[in-house]
Amino acid sequence: YRGKEVVPGAPEAISGLKRAGKRVVYVTNNSTRTRVAYVEMLEDMGIAASIDDVFTSASLTAGWLAAHVKDDNISPKDVVVYVIGEDGIKNGLKDHGFVLAEDQDFDAGKALFGKVRFVVVGLDRHLTYHKLDIALNCIVHGAAFIATNDDASLPMEGGTIAPGAGAIVQALVTCSKHPPDFGSPFGKPNPMAFHEIARVTRTPLKAMVAIGDRPETDILAAKRAGITSILVLSGITREGDEVPDGMAPDAILISIDELNGLFPHISRH
Repeated sequence: YRGKEVVPGAPEAISGLKRAGKRVVYVTNNSTRTRVAYVEMLEDMGIAASIDDVFTSASLTAGWLAAHVKDDNISPKDVVVYVIGEDGIKNGLKDHGFVLAEDQDFDAGKALFGKVRFVVVGLDRHLTYHKLDIALNCIVHGAAFIATNDDASLPMEGGTIAPGAGAIVQALVTCSKHPPDFGSPFGKPNPMAFHEIARVTRTPLKAMVAIGDRPETDILAAKRAGITSILVLSGITREGDEVPDGMAPDAILISIDELNGLFPHISRH
């Protein structure tokens, strides 16, 4: 899809894969929606899905942070997090028990800056200078800087694009002089999502095929995970665009509606 606009042929292509006995899951770097919201959005587009089929940069980030603090014998309910982001990441962190600091909590002074353990940054379509100010000072006072993803832009309906989370992440990198910590961003091209899918679905990586529209995230993540990749030219990447070195997919489709004719020839199983 592009924004709220379903790519022509996508529901039919996905239905065809399912009829052929393929498990279809959805991996997105967009951290604004909850997994439930993504299921509802897909169903509105005529694509049946369940929450177990959806993996977001927000859910991956929240899950990693919960495991990280528990490894340190710390309960998430004792950890304060400041978020630049929307419901997807906020609700994901709350579901794991983290305490979220709100903007107004910092109005009384700077005492709270040093109590924030993590600053988590994703796409925030209501970004303000005040939010950047708070995040910067939390990082300066010792909070770890976590990015859900660093997409520079995202495709919208009508062929337009919008600024992505990467624009916000880079603003903080610039003013803090501090890159994101712990190997984040956890979204693509980090292969974490594909390893998590392999674990949850008990599917070997060699039996997976990744389909996406962005070489520097979707295709690179697939290559890093060692799985087959297909680039579709119905999103960010268009016909005639140059694919960066080291990001060449195993196959290229003009649109996802060509998928069913190609799939039997590129699957490794």
